[in-house]
Amino acid sequence: MIPYFQLTTITLGPLTLNVWGLLAAIGFLVATIVAAARARVLKMDSQIVWSVSWQVVIASMVGSRLFEVLFYEPAYYWANPGKIFAVWEGGLSSYGGIIGGALALLWFIRRNKLPLWSTLDIFAYATPLGFVFGRIGCFLIHDHPGTLTSFIGGVKYPDGVRHDGGLEMAIADGFIFLIMVLVAHRSSLRRSPWRLWQSPPPGTFVLLFLGLKGLARFILDFFRATSGPIVEARYGGLSPSQYVGLCSVIITVWVVSRHWKPTRSV
Repeated sequence: MIPYFQLTTITLGPLTLNVWGLLAAIGFLVATIVAAARARVLKMDSQIVWSVSWQVVIASMVGSRLFEVLFYEPAYYWANPGKIFAVWEGGLSSYGGIIGGALALLWFIRRNKLPLWSTLDIFAYATPLGFVFGRIGCFLIHDHPGTLTSFIGGVKYPDGVRHDGGLEMAIADGFIFLIMVLVAHRSSLRRSPWRLWQSPPPGTFVLLFLGLKGLARFILDFFRATSGPIVEARYGGLSPSQYVGLCSVIITVWVVSRHWKPTRSV
C-alpha cells in the first residue's frame, strides 16, 4: 500500500506556489519541448510548435473550465456565476482541455495551411507525457479519490485504502507515451518481423492518443469515489469524461476498421 501524504503548496523564498498548477505548467512546457523535438525529427519547422503553444495553453485552460462548469457542476455554477472565473479554487476537466487545445490547434493549422495529420501527430505524440506531470500533481493533492480497495497499489487515505485517480491516470498516461515512443522509433526494429510499416501513416499518433486515452479514462473512472467530499458527476452511471472517452474509442475503431491502410514493409 502507498502511504497517504498531501502536498498542496511549496514555498520558494517569498513565493508560495500551488503544486498542481506548477506541475501542470511543467507538463505543458515538457510536452512542447518534446513536440518540437518530434517536429525536427520529421524535418518540420519546430518553431511552429512554439508559435502555437501559447494559444493551445490558453484554449486548453478555457476549454477545461467550460467543460467543468457545463458538465460536472452546472447547478453550483448556475447558483454562483461569479465562481465560474475562480479557477484558483480548482475545477478543471482534462477532456475539456484536450478539446479546447485541439480546436486552437486546428484553427492554427488551417490559418497557416499546414499539413493536417502530420501536425496533429506531433502534438498527439507529446501530449501524454505532459499529462503525466499534471496527474502527478493530482496525486499529490489527492483531488481524485477512488473507491475503497485491497489493491496493493491503493493509497492509505485517512478513511481507508482507496484507489487514487491521479496516480492511476499518471501511470496510464506514462504507458501511452511509452507506446508512442515505441511506435515512433520503429526504425530501430528494421529487421524485426514485427515491424509492420516503413513509417507510421499520418494520423497514427492521433488515433493512438484518442483510442488509448479514451479506453484508459473509461475504465479508470469506474474506480472513482461515489461518496465523500469529492465525487464526480454521473449521468446514467457514467462520468462526462467516460462518455467522451467512449466516443473516442468508437471513433478510433471506426477509422481504423474503415479507412486505415498502413504501408507494409518490404
